[in-house]
Amino acid sequence: MHSAATQKGSSLSLRILLPTVLIITIIYLAVSLIGQKVGEELYNRQTIETLNNNLQLAQRALNEGWQNTQGAALRTEGLLREYTSTVLAGRLDFIGFSEQSGVMIFDSYTGKLIQAYPNNDAHLLESDIRNILKETSSQFYVYPLQSGGHALSTYFAPLGLHLIAFNKVSYQQTAGKKSQEILLITVFALTTAMLILTMFAVIYLSITKPLMSMQKKMAYMMKEDQYNNPLNTQEGSYEVQELSKQFNTLISHLHARDQQIQKHTETLEKKVEERTAELKNAQGQLILTERLAAIGEFASSVAHELRNPLSSIKLGVEKISEIEHIEGTNKRRLTLIQKEVARLSEMLSGILSFAAPSPVDIQTLAVDTAVQEAIDLSKDMAEMAERKIIYNAEPDNWLAKADSHKLKQILLNVLKNAFEGSPNGSTIYIELKQTPTNVMICIQNEGEHMPKEVMDRLFEPFFTTKSQGTGLGLATTKRLLQEMGGDITLENHNENHILNTITLQKAGEH
Repeated sequence: MHSAATQKGSSLSLRILLPTVLIITIIYLAVSLIGQKVGEELYNRQTIETLNNNLQLAQRALNEGWQNTQGAALRTEGLLREYTSTVLAGRLDFIGFSEQSGVMIFDSYTGKLIQAYPNNDAHLLESDIRNILKETSSQFYVYPLQSGGHALSTYFAPLGLHLIAFNKVSYQQTAGKKSQEILLITVFALTTAMLILTMFAVIYLSITKPLMSMQKKMAYMMKEDQYNNPLNTQEGSYEVQELSKQFNTLISHLHARDQQIQKHTETLEKKVEERTAELKNAQGQLILTERLAAIGEFASSVAHELRNPLSSIKLGVEKISEIEHIEGTNKRRLTLIQKEVARLSEMLSGILSFAAPSPVDIQTLAVDTAVQEAIDLSKDMAEMAERKIIYNAEPDNWLAKADSHKLKQILLNVLKNAFEGSPNGSTIYIELKQTPTNVMICIQNEGEHMPKEVMDRLFEPFFTTKSQGTGLGLATTKRLLQEMGGDITLENHNENHILNTITLQKAGEH
């Protein structure tokens, strides 16, 4: 265990060590480069300043000598050598020239060397001399030499001479450059060693040692399954202390989670049973949908086959009814036939409407407005059936998603069933309710309660408790609502009340 903790601490140190060394190396390179640039710039400035002083001294000596002589007689090479040697004698001897520096005087016309100080072999390359002699201005010009170092030149017009002061030692060749490199390497090595030692000490005291202690205690807690002895939250760095606090919080949450899991386990079986019941219900709905589709296809085929002969029967009966001398029993029979033909025609229309639904046009509509229109359209039917309608309208006109024409058909169909299922002089109650996602239209009539076996089959096609019904009204109503994303339920409510609940998807508040 101790070995593992040490290994983890070492890996952490290595992860920090590598970036630290990289940063120090980058800093070293940057400082070295900047130091070299600054040192080279200072060295070049100092060199040029020294060359400028030497050149001014030689120029001033030649100028003073020229003012005291006859210049025309001095243009031979020998006289120029003698003149410059005489004039400059003793004037440049006190300058401490190095082995790679000096002053040279050239005849500007012939390019020949007249004098050189000091008298050694530290002369310039011919290519450097040719470039310098091209400039015939009395200004001072700085030339970087091809072999390193710098030269400073000027043109002495009275004698047609070029004065050149030079130093062939570049900054890279100086002892200062080497000393700087040694100093930087020494500082870099010492700084790196100190940082590494400090880093390892800080990591061990603030991270590695506290983590080892945490690991031992955590291993004991897991082995003994004892979580009542929390970790010390005052040891180590701030991050380690926070980690200890979070671990103690985690242990507390795990204990609470264990209790929750136990509680959930107790209710799991109940939830499984509920889900199983939902799956069985969904399977039943799927079977019912397939059954309705088959019934609708068969009914549509039968209705189409019956419609043509029924139309012929209807036309024939109408022609026969025009005969004037038909009376008595035959007249009654003919009237009965006309009523039955009309009923069969209405039934076939219902079958075709159920089997071949029209497209749904879903819109956002005001539910209160739709209910009011349905009530207005059913007033005559209510008065004929001696029924009274009481509608508790909401102050807010709630919005829902529905097909306006089909919703009107649904409301009229449900109201018609409510009229037929309630006694004379009774009242039909209409009320709107809402949930966060739905708007519900509740239609309640004072009809007798129905047995459960009847309630379970009310929405099946062709099932009816009426002697003259087709059994397609409620089935068609449910299908229309499901096409719009809604539904309808019918239940025994209170005493001698039947409650129809039409559910629509809410579209928003008005």
